[in-house]
Amino acid sequence: TAKDLDDAIHVKKINDDITEFGVHIADVAHFVKPNTKVDKEARVRSTSIYLPDYVAPMLPRTLSEGLCSLLPGSPKLAPSVFFRIRTSTGDLLWGEKGTDTAKPRLAKTVIKTDVRWNYDEVQAIYNTLDNVNNYGFRKEATLEYEKGTNDALKDIEKAKDGGKKTE
Repeated sequence: TAKDLDDAIHVKKINDDITEFGVHIADVAHFVKPNTKVDKEARVRSTSIYLPDYVAPMLPRTLSEGLCSLLPGSPKLAPSVFFRIRTSTGDLLWGEKGTDTAKPRLAKTVIKTDVRWNYDEVQAIYNTLDNVNNYGFRKEATLEYEKGTNDALKDIEKAKDGGKKTE
């Protein structure tokens, strides 16, 4: 089982025919600056390697399994993309005026995941969106996300600085 949870999604049913999706990726760039030792080593490794009894992470474990891991219940920084589809056709919606079809958008977010799923579980949920409440998560979203949550940012910065107090 992977310990480096670097992506998350949310699903929100807007109405009977429109569903919003959010895709959120752990913000590693916030912690790994260009041309640092960590960046150079990550470039050499280029990916994490998973063997049955061993993992060779691309990034130090404090990042891959901690600060940048989207563990349930812990606020984390993430670049996010939000988009809506028409459930009946699968069409991507582009923001028709006077409707619930907001344009796709990108945002820097602070997210807090609710649950940890694998890709098969997410696909099963997507395939049965009408029964989304049967899967035991809030109908409106699988994670909470906010733009610019100051308390979460302070907690993240404190952890990044090795527990030192940040203002």
